Amino acid sequence: FVSCMVWWTFEVVRAVGVCTISGATSKLYWYKEGQTQDGHRFPIWGAFKRTVTYHFGSMIFGAAVLRLATVFIWTLGYLSEQMKLKFADGTTQTIAKVVRCCLRCMICCLQRFVKYLTASSYVIIAIQGGSFCAATRRAFILMTSQARLLAMNDFATDVLTTTITLTVALLCSTITFVVLKYSGEFPNWFF
Repeated sequence: FVSCMVWWTFEVVRAVGVCTISGATSKLYWYKEGQTQDGHRFPIWGAFKRTVTYHFGSMIFGAAVLRLATVFIWTLGYLSEQMKLKFADGTTQTIAKVVRCCLRCMICCLQRFVKYLTASSYVIIAIQGGSFCAATRRAFILMTSQARLLAMNDFATDVLTTTITLTVALLCSTITFVVLKYSGEFPNWFF
């Protein structure tokens, strides 16, 4: 029970973080010249206050839904592991392995979809407001109507994230190599 509460609390904190960043970004993105500066001097603080004041119930409910979905997914995973049968017949064992593999694939896809849908719901809550259920409905409709753009966006995000990760790793390793290789040529005050 305690571990479920810790996981749920972690999801609430993650939800508040997603909603805060989305709210600050949307506030700055749709800022018009001549508008008052209310909330634009410290946009993250303003978005955090809005999230905690107006949307905290939706964050708590969304985290609970995500945790319940995760428990359901874990139950499916447990059932999948229980399907490891020790039959003498090789054909039955092969069929059980194929079914278990398909079930694992479905579980993984379902888990990623639920996590992505709840994150999209938090973004819609931050931008438009409303309840978690209404935001989830809007997010699902948006995802199904713009599936091609969603796939392109996810692909571009994955490529960009991979490129940045590799660039940072290569840059750090190059700097480390140069420092170690030529450490005798640098003055002592450098280190």
